[in-house]
This record gives sequence, C-alpha cells and structure tokens, in this order.
Amino acid sequence: MTLTPPQARPPQKGEPSYELFMKEKTQVLASLKQRAELIAGSFNQMKGFKCNVVQGAMYAFPRFDLSPKALEAAKKDGKSPDVFYVFQLLEETGQCHLSTS
Repeated sequence: MTLTPPQARPPQKGEPSYELFMKEKTQVLASLKQRAELIAGSFNQMKGFKCNVVQGAMYAFPRFDLSPKALEAAKKDGKSPDVFYVFQLLEETGQCHLSTS
C-alpha cells in the first residue's frame, strides 16, 4: 500500500475536506504574497536599491550600486565587488548572504 501526501493529491471538489483545504491554501498563498511584497517594497524604499517583485519563492534579488570607495577596496582585496560585499556583511554583522555573480 502506498500513501500519497495531500500536497501531491489535494482533496477534490465534492470531497469532505475540499473546502477547508482551499481555505487554508488561499490563506497561506495570500500570506506569502503579502510578505513577498513587503520585502520587495522595503528594498525599493531604500536609496540606491532596486528589487523586482518576488515571485514563486521567498528569494529576493535586490540590486544596488556600491560606492567607488567600496569598489576600490574590493579591487585591492582581489575580490569581485559582490563577493567583497557579502564577506564584509558576514564579518561585520554575522549575516550570511550569497553573491549571485
């Protein structure tokens, strides 16, 4: 006997749990959308930042320009600017970020 999780085979219309499943699914998706909009909106309010609308997952890819001083420091350190930046964030704040280059 094989058991299939509800996510792989959600309740179908007419089944007893269908209405509750749809209500919960709608609430979860609305909550995720609201948080995604909050993240992108927060980045877009910051000077020099641009972030596309977050879709499909809770990953945001903000874009911003580093100062000439930061670019020079990265070059001096032998790192690409984005790698230099994420290492600085880690060292100074303990936050781990990923470079997308």
